[in-house]
Amino acid sequence: MNKNPVIELLVSSNHLKPENIPKFEVGVKITNNRSHSIPFDLSEFELYVNSERNMAWDLTVNNGTLMNIKISPGMNETISWPIGEAMFQFPGIYELKLVRGNAVLKQMVYITED
Repeated sequence: MNKNPVIELLVSSNHLKPENIPKFEVGVKITNNRSHSIPFDLSEFELYVNSERNMAWDLTVNNGTLMNIKISPGMNETISWPIGEAMFQFPGIYELKLVRGNAVLKQMVYITED
């Protein structure tokens, strides 16, 4: 059994119409596979949208509300934020990359024309 926490990059949808951008959420799910509680610092994550660091993510995640969380053994924590309007300006293909140290998680989001 892998004893490292399992981290997932979550998006509320991979396909959006422009009118649904305000409802779009991006977040993380962290699962603790260890036999003891683990602290987790969300400020260790950086989010990139099409290779550019996303300032809306930085401002939202680092606002101090949920920076440090504690996850019990065998449990998970899911946290997401509605920052679609700050991430997507136009229809197109967007690559989201969540970076923590050497780990990189990716999701593709497609914004279609009306």
